[in-house]
Amino acid sequence: MGISAATVPATLPSVAVSADAGLDAYLPAVPALFSGLLIGVLLSAAVARWISTRTLTAAGAALQSAGFVGLAMSLSAVGFIAASALVGVGFGLVEAGGSVLAREIAGRQTARLLSALTGSVAVAAAGMPLLIALTPLGVAPRAVYVAVAVLHGSIAGLWMLESRGARQREVIEPAAAQPGAGAPDSEHQYPRARVAVVLAPIAFALLLYVGVETVYAGWSAAIPAQALSITAEHAAIGTSVFWVLLAAGRYLATYLLGRGISSVAYLLVSTLTAALALAASSLTFTERPWLAIATLAVAVAALGPCYSIILGIGLARVPLVHARRVTGVLVACGALGGSLTPSALLLMSDEPTSATAVSITAALTIAVGGIVLVTSRATRRARGPA
Repeated sequence: MGISAATVPATLPSVAVSADAGLDAYLPAVPALFSGLLIGVLLSAAVARWISTRTLTAAGAALQSAGFVGLAMSLSAVGFIAASALVGVGFGLVEAGGSVLAREIAGRQTARLLSALTGSVAVAAAGMPLLIALTPLGVAPRAVYVAVAVLHGSIAGLWMLESRGARQREVIEPAAAQPGAGAPDSEHQYPRARVAVVLAPIAFALLLYVGVETVYAGWSAAIPAQALSITAEHAAIGTSVFWVLLAAGRYLATYLLGRGISSVAYLLVSTLTAALALAASSLTFTERPWLAIATLAVAVAALGPCYSIILGIGLARVPLVHARRVTGVLVACGALGGSLTPSALLLMSDEPTSATAVSITAALTIAVGGIVLVTSRATRRARGPA
């Protein structure tokens, strides 16, 4: 997942130069990637009853492999955007499957485990742009796409083997949680309507948050290329820096959550810090771009753990019997935000560094923290009489 998330954004400037086209022609690949992710997550929810989580993850890796083959073979911006969408479909299947497995393993510590896992994703993502930056422009990025396709294909094969070995356990475990068995997590005792009420605000918070993260993850190479006028191959390092900062934020959250800090409190501090840093960036991109990049780096580090914390808060509030369906819905809402927000910003300006674009992301970040705070207080009041 980390390699997929970094490779497409990091190669946008290089692809544009290789194709002798403007960078703005390739910027839509980012919302296309997340539109594909949305399709993949919805697909995972649709087939959840018939396909095991591990098989779904293997299928996602295979689709990502096919998507990177498409990127390597694309001859135009349209083909590149379409192949990016296919990568996104596979990404969505893998993300949904991995989140469900985390919920099965960690229970109410899901937020902490997801912070650690997404930190590992960020580490993998940080290394990929360095390879792109060190590869001659005439060879990269197509050679990189082929290498990533082979890697995902190998992972798909390994997951299929693991799925066969775990098939018997996958069949036995759901049977123990069937309705009527008297378990506290039964669907009868925790109806779908209650699940929807509990998770609706969390889903909306994810939609807003992922939209913000996508802007800076997806254009992490385009932003320094435009703001600092650096070369296309070296702009890829911007993606590496982005994921290093994201990983640092996620591992810090993993440590502090393990020390007893509540997920909601940590999220509020993170979103407030990120919003203030983004507001500062919006005022300095034109006159002092290096200062704007520095404050943007602070925002990225603060944003790092927010996705896993929000998702973990949501999953920890529902019983395991609903986890697969709920995960699909939550991740789909995030993917929808990842598609809508950068698309909307592109309609306003083809400059991701414009004051309007950065100010909007700051406002959305504040909204995320507010939604989770209100939801948390409402949940505590509802549980009080019990």
